[in-house]
Amino acid sequence: MSAWTSPAAIEVESRLFRALAVLRVVVLVNAVGLTIYRAANFDPPAAALVCALVMVGWTAFAVWAYAAPARRTAVLVGADLAIALGLMLVTPLVKGPGFQASVPGFWVSGALLACAIHYRWLGGLLAGVALATVDLVLRQEIDQSIYGNAFLLVIGGPVVGYMCESVQRMALERDEAQRTAARAEERARLARAVH
Repeated sequence: MSAWTSPAAIEVESRLFRALAVLRVVVLVNAVGLTIYRAANFDPPAAALVCALVMVGWTAFAVWAYAAPARRTAVLVGADLAIALGLMLVTPLVKGPGFQASVPGFWVSGALLACAIHYRWLGGLLAGVALATVDLVLRQEIDQSIYGNAFLLVIGGPVVGYMCESVQRMALERDEAQRTAARAEERARLARAVH
């Protein structure tokens, strides 16, 4: 059993995915609200509904899927990132090449953080680079705000991943310290019983 599949590491990951579930719902409400508000920017306007339904459906599925450790596979994490990237890629098709805001907006943070939680700093870095690259490549103009958002994706993913790894390591160290203390206590008890 590797350190990352130990009960302590899995419990930390489970807690982080429960917190991410709350964040996913918050950014979903924001994304759907903005999609409805900006429906006139979509061509055709029905594309706004399709994109919103994809985000709602995937969010519901992701919250359910990440709740069980056995379902947290590379396929799930990869699909999560692929759907976020896909919604970014359809933005120029449904909003035109001069769009101001991507279809998913901050909703992509769910996929970014899932990669960071499950694959720690490297997963967060790779997901952040992928999301930022797609966002920047699709833009006709890159202003300070767009660059800032891309930069946050690239640094946010590995920072969150590093923090997740650190918390998992602390949980493993705590468990090992408790086992060591229990062994020492048992040895002391046996020594007292012998004498």
